[in-house]
Amino acid sequence: MRLVSLIANKNTFHPVTFNETGLTLIVGKQKETEEDSSKRTFNGVGKSLIVDLIHYCLGSNRIPSLEEKLSDWEFQLKFKHENEEFTARRAVKDPTKIVLNNDELKISHFNKTLQDIFFPQLNKYKGLSFRDLLKLFIRTNRSAYEAYDSSDFSGETDYKKQLRLAYLLGLEIGYAIEKCKFKKELEELRKKQKQFKKDELLKAFCVGDSNPDIELNELSLKIKKLQVKLRNYKVAEDYHSKQCEANDVTYSLQQLRNKQEMISKALTQVNQSLAIKPDIEPERIYLIYEEANVSLPDLVKNKIQKVTEFHSQLLQMRTRKLAEEKRRLKKILEGILGKVNKLNEQRDALLHYLGTHGALDEYTALSNELAKMKARYNKIVDYQKLLRQYSDKQAQIEMKMKKNNVETNQYLEDIHPLIESNMEAFTTFSKRFYEEKPGGLAVKNNEGDNQVRFDIKAKIQDDASDGINEVKIFCFDMTILTQKHNHLIDLIFHDSRLFSDMDSRQRAMALELASEISTQGNFQYIATINQDQLESSSHQWSNEIKNAIYNSIVLELTDEGPESKLLGIQIDM
Repeated sequence: MRLVSLIANKNTFHPVTFNETGLTLIVGKQKETEEDSSKRTFNGVGKSLIVDLIHYCLGSNRIPSLEEKLSDWEFQLKFKHENEEFTARRAVKDPTKIVLNNDELKISHFNKTLQDIFFPQLNKYKGLSFRDLLKLFIRTNRSAYEAYDSSDFSGETDYKKQLRLAYLLGLEIGYAIEKCKFKKELEELRKKQKQFKKDELLKAFCVGDSNPDIELNELSLKIKKLQVKLRNYKVAEDYHSKQCEANDVTYSLQQLRNKQEMISKALTQVNQSLAIKPDIEPERIYLIYEEANVSLPDLVKNKIQKVTEFHSQLLQMRTRKLAEEKRRLKKILEGILGKVNKLNEQRDALLHYLGTHGALDEYTALSNELAKMKARYNKIVDYQKLLRQYSDKQAQIEMKMKKNNVETNQYLEDIHPLIESNMEAFTTFSKRFYEEKPGGLAVKNNEGDNQVRFDIKAKIQDDASDGINEVKIFCFDMTILTQKHNHLIDLIFHDSRLFSDMDSRQRAMALELASEISTQGNFQYIATINQDQLESSSHQWSNEIKNAIYNSIVLELTDEGPESKLLGIQIDM
């Protein structure tokens, strides 16, 4: 890709025509005037806006400030690939589409089309896009100039950064994608496992407060015991009627036993009555009087004899009645005992039947209890099985990650010449700036527990100092441009932000080196730069280099008035 021109549909716009090869400079100048120059500025003339508009025509996101203030504008970028020229037009009022060579495309389709042209190897990978990679060739806002691996999105992940760098340095990013996939799977698994173990409701539902192994053993014993009981269980369809019959027999038996008790008591009383005898016989009375030397008259003796005979007759009658009552009671008692024996036999048979049979609802209750036990048993088993599956899956992923580590180490050893080539290119550039400061571009295998596969470090000693970090960005960008790994981009575009913290010598060397490399390598190096930045470095150059650099200026924008700015009108963007 080479840029040809940037124009707009408004006559006030200052067209930008890019040199086909070598250096292209767009300069921000102050109006030469006797007025206080402190009131004028290089900012706001449109230098950085050029970068935004190029990206806008190359499928960037919508720019709200354009839609708000330049709704009737349309921008057109011409660019070339080999000998074919492309025109991309994007109307601010319809930012969801771009017209590419008269074909109206949705932004996503447009970006995919350019990706196929300029990054043809990218189609077999996921995680990178045309837009992701283009941002290192045409850096945009301030965050893109914070570090060599930065883009215009300050919150970008380390994984995305290393993926982009690895791809443009010619590394096989499949290793990085694979590690990221494994790490994400592992993180998700650990998260689920942690949530599962912490989920008290689920744990209580499965195992309660018990030890799972102990409860499983206890449930197993209960299940076996209940299964044996159900196998031997005989269901009696007439169980309840037999139970009622047994209750009736028991009631009748109790009534008979009550009656038996009453008859037995009555019989005992009869036997006691039969055992009663007269206390004194008549002869005994006579003997008593004789011993007392008292003679009883015959009349008295006769009366005593009659009374005794009367009493004897009464006693005989009573004895006869009691004997008859005794015979009657014994007969009744024998009848009762006969009935009791029959009822006992009947009740014993019923109780034996009820003892060896059960009711259907009791069988159903036992079956339900067995089902509940089995369900709980299975839940605990499933709980433990799931924990084992988590553990096994984690071990499998960790094994894959270790294998990926080993394969990456071997891969980096195999491509050592490529890594050395990148290192040499970066070092060659950095030495032009700092002969005494070591610099290099290292690639190592990151074996840590993270998503990053390749540790890619561009380093120049003391690169934390002002200016040196910007030199490192310059050297890195020139490295990916000249090494031509996995891309067909033939340009680097740097904003004036890159030069703001450089000292004059560094800035002079950057422009001289950019002119030299882009001319010899048939590349484009495009930069916006402020007048003072350019002039403060010019004394470092030979006349030949100075003429070449100043001749590369294609556009000068000033703060003289709105008409001298890029848009040609006064708009606060």
